[in-house]
Amino acid sequence: MNSILEMKQLKILKFLEIAKKIEGKTKFQKMIFLGKKEYELDVGYSFEKYNYGPYSEELSRNLESLIDLGFIAVKEEIFDTEGHFPGVKNTYFITERGEKVLDREIFNEEETTKVNKILTRWNNKSYKEIIDYVYSKYMNK
Repeated sequence: MNSILEMKQLKILKFLEIAKKIEGKTKFQKMIFLGKKEYELDVGYSFEKYNYGPYSEELSRNLESLIDLGFIAVKEEIFDTEGHFPGVKNTYFITERGEKVLDREIFNEEETTKVNKILTRWNNKSYKEIIDYVYSKYMNK
């Protein structure tokens, strides 16, 4: 195993490798949260209530670290916020370097099935759809 990365970081890389791409840091956070909450996918992060729903500071730091190490690439896209300040959407991709550190099975078959279910349900949904869902189901309690 690559000694630079912890297992939870490898799981994030594997999640992203399976996804091919994830649009938006908040959406990335919510999919990992939903994986934990609804599919009992153990990725090793804890979440707290925050402005846009459940949030993990550690997950955010690990994403930044994986980007800094060259395991994840980010494409920034500026978009119009209907007259307000311009917004930035980050799309995350695993790099070739990131794929190379996945030198062994990170998820077992059952976990891979759970990841695929999460991605099938949420990766093509809009940011608003996933936020609305998480808020209605988990934030009003």
